[in-house]
Order: sequence, then structure tokens, then C-alpha cells
Amino acid sequence: MLRMIIARFEPLRAEEWTNAALRFGSLPVETFASGFDGTALHVFLTCQCKLTSPPISNANGELIPTDDVRRHLEEQLELAVDAVSVATRTRRSIRSPDPCLAFIPDVGDERAWLDLHSGIARRHSSRLAGRPKIPFSIIEQLCVDRSDGLALLAEARANPHASGQFHEFFRVFERAFKLDCEKLAGPLGTYLSGTQQGYTLPEIENWLRIRGPLTHADRRKSFLLERDAFPVIHRMEQAAVDVVVNKKDWRDPSTTRAPRWRAAFGSCDSGSGIYVTQAQGARIQFEPLDQFGIYPFDLNACLKKLPPDWWLKRTAHGIDTGTRDGPNTEGRA
Repeated sequence: MLRMIIARFEPLRAEEWTNAALRFGSLPVETFASGFDGTALHVFLTCQCKLTSPPISNANGELIPTDDVRRHLEEQLELAVDAVSVATRTRRSIRSPDPCLAFIPDVGDERAWLDLHSGIARRHSSRLAGRPKIPFSIIEQLCVDRSDGLALLAEARANPHASGQFHEFFRVFERAFKLDCEKLAGPLGTYLSGTQQGYTLPEIENWLRIRGPLTHADRRKSFLLERDAFPVIHRMEQAAVDVVVNKKDWRDPSTTRAPRWRAAFGSCDSGSGIYVTQAQGARIQFEPLDQFGIYPFDLNACLKKLPPDWWLKRTAHGIDTGTRDGPNTEGRA
């Protein structure tokens, strides 16, 4: 099984990169292609491992990749990206190409078995990327008694990574309710239940479960990283904005709302549901995620040629092994 990602390093120039295999963990990570866009270097990386048993299939004849194996491949890819980022002192981000996973048969019998299936199972997912604008008249009111809340929201928006934003949004909640995080779940859940945006106590408790291992790494066997905060960060931002704008008593544990403003559109559940207000204009944007809901898609990732031994079987979508038009022409499997 082979997992693919697009790593972005900024600032890093093409001549500073070598297409060598990287082995920082238990599996080698290889460069398939790379390109410089004038600001950052984009590198198509792959990592593969041999399966001990064939993948299972669903009712549609689609193969379902084994989660623990896929996760191990992603960990190896992330380790390589982190190592390069530290070595070159660059900022890094990870996205997925489409497709982002393939099977590589060792013998003809394995390919024949793969060809009996319709493809690799996909789960279409996305996150709401649009942010409704808040009227300046409302912001002027907030400057009077909760300028600290505005400062924390601005601090969160200035942070490009989900883990940093996660910490700042929790500081918004702590500041607003004047409570430490261990006591936040009940009051925050009660307050957000009045937003009509589908917040539930289990969702808030999940944020709290993430917070500890995302913040501390001292006595724990494991810890969390940006990829773990990414799925919840948009819901947290929406909640933090509502708390700053609509909480009646600032710096107080009370849960009373004083509605000043409601977004014309937004997320209405912890999945991908949205709401739109009738007769109000809305420019809604979505960020598509890869078929496993792990990384955002890199919509610019397009290769001219994929190795013939990569089994994808997605001809219905215009993608298959063999020649394909696209901007990147150099590559090595």
C-alpha cells in the first residue's frame, strides 16, 4: 500500500532539494516530483509498506485501506516532513493529491485480484472555509468591555496552524467565563446550546480531551499535533466568535446570552452540515479534504505520468496509471 502527500516548505528553493529517499523512521520516504512556485517548494512524497493480508471490500466492490497501516504510513511521511522542516528552518504544511493512495501488486495474480474490484473506497468530506463578516458597529461595542476577547481572536486568526489557533480559542473561552479549562465544559456547552448551531456537550468534551495532549508533552506516552486539531478548529472558531460577540456577562461564569449578531451562514453540526439564513446574502466556501478526511486536497497537484504498477482504477474520474496531462513532468517512483 502506498500513501501520497504534497509537502510545502517555505521558504525553500528548488536547488536546495535533492530527490533522495529519506529514512528518518522505520520506512523510506521517496520523492516522486517537486516544483518551486516562486515562494515555496512543493514536494510530492510517497511512503509504502507491504500488507500482511489483503484489504477488505465494501458492498460496492471498493477496497477499504486498513486504517492502522495507512496511519503508520502517514506518520512516516509526517516525520520526514518535520525533519526537513527543522533541518532547513522552513515552515511546512501538508496536503493530499487526488488520488492519495494506491496499491502496488507484487505479482500478476495480485493485480488480477485487484482488477476484480471497482476501485478504492472514498469518503467525500470537506470543511466550511468561509467566514461571515462582523459589522464594524458591533466591533465598536465590543471594544468597550471586551477588547481582550478581540485581541485573543485576532491572535488566533494570525496563527497559520490549527494547533496554535486551538490554544488561542481555548484562551477565549477561559477569559470569557473566568474558568480554567477543567470547569469549562458545562457552562460552555450550556451557552452554545443557544446558538442553534448544533453544539453538544460531547462535542465540547471532545475539545477538552484534545487540549491536554495537544498542549502538554511531559508525562504522557503520546501527544497530539496539528492534524488532530484540524477537524474541530472551524467549529471552535465559530463558537469563540459567538462567545465574544454575544455573551452578556464578560469575565463571568454565567451562560446568559445577549444576542448582538448572528452569522448569515455557518456550521450547524460537528460534521459537514451548514445553515443559511433566508434573504441574506452568503458567499460560502468549502475546503475539500482527502478521501480519509485527514489532509486538505492540493487542487493544483497534477502529474503527467504515474507508474504503471500503481493500482488506482479510477478511470471514471479521468485518473489512471499511465500518461496524463499536467504541469509537473519530472518524477521518480
